[in-house]
Amino acid sequence: MSMYQEAFGFHAPFQILMDSSFCADAFRLKLLNTSNVMTLMSRTVQEDCKLIITQCCIAELYKLGEPGQPIVDMAKTFERNRCNHREAIPAEKCISSIIGKKNKARYIVATQSDDLRDTLRETPAVPIIHMKRGVLVLEPPSEATKKKKAEMDESTLHAKDEEVPTDQQAQPRPQRKPRGPKQPNPLSVMKKKVKQPPLPKKAKEVASAAVSKKREREEEGDEAESGDPKHRRKRRKGKTAGEDLSTQSLERA
Repeated sequence: MSMYQEAFGFHAPFQILMDSSFCADAFRLKLLNTSNVMTLMSRTVQEDCKLIITQCCIAELYKLGEPGQPIVDMAKTFERNRCNHREAIPAEKCISSIIGKKNKARYIVATQSDDLRDTLRETPAVPIIHMKRGVLVLEPPSEATKKKKAEMDESTLHAKDEEVPTDQQAQPRPQRKPRGPKQPNPLSVMKKKVKQPPLPKKAKEVASAAVSKKREREEEGDEAESGDPKHRRKRRKGKTAGEDLSTQSLERA
């Protein structure tokens, strides 16, 4: 049953739909108690289950007469499925109409009818239980069931992201932040020196002229203090010594 659970959504407690032929064989094997049938069914499907019968199947059991009254009494203890047939029809047709083409209600059918089993094998996802030498047997999946499962697996492999269930979609891995160089400790970093704005060209020329004049004055003062004849003032060209003296006297006056 694990394949039916994974692929077609069967779940416990399983719903086991029984027909009149199965109930008659259960009576023949002296399984008159409902608890005995429930125990055998649970062992077969390895899960809890519910026993269900239709009104058409009970109508067929009434036809057995007085010897079949214990079977009717046992069938009445099962859960009743409303097949909505106004007049009773054969059990095979009744169960086939309930199963339909897709078995939407996910029934497990328990029957001893060979014709009904052949019909149900053509419908995918219909587990079948029958008795063989007093032992309940769960038939292997039919070819229609295997084909349907293969189609579902193929469609799942090539499905788009929107069609795949969210729990089966590949989740993107969280992106890690890139590790860059560590920033230095702000307390250990020296403050940047503020650069003064550059002076304009005119101010530079004035400052350089002032510096050059200051240097000339300092050099003249050093020469005067040293008294070295080599560094005496030179006479202007074209003037005699007398003219030089006359000019000096005029300047003093």
